[in-house]
Amino acid sequence: LFMSTTAFIFSTIPEFIAGCFSDDQQVVETAAQLLRIVAFFQVTDGVQAVMSGALRGIGDTRGPMLFNAFGHWCLGLPIGMYLAFSYGLGAKGLWWGLTIGLSFAAIVLSWRFFVRSRRVVEPLGFPLDEESA
Repeated sequence: LFMSTTAFIFSTIPEFIAGCFSDDQQVVETAAQLLRIVAFFQVTDGVQAVMSGALRGIGDTRGPMLFNAFGHWCLGLPIGMYLAFSYGLGAKGLWWGLTIGLSFAAIVLSWRFFVRSRRVVEPLGFPLDEESA
């Protein structure tokens, strides 16, 4: 909820936020463009962080490490570099690449948590479907 709130703020008033840090109009315009991308990044970062913590809480420490490493280093950074330099998007391309890698990690970690947590909860006697209830 917090990350969604900050994403909303970043996407609705990016010029105001950037203007708090610089009087240079070109810097403000560039930062405002990046803040709109960062809005997407915020939401997926929040999901990834919560799912990583939840997985660690049920004893899965290796999965979050591997999926985050793959998402950031094998997807996010190469895609970002391609978009920034080969596709000519510059800083925007780098941020989009990092957002894509982070989104991958958020999706995979969410899936892994729901699969793993089902295995943890069922042995405790908590029914997980209506037939068991």
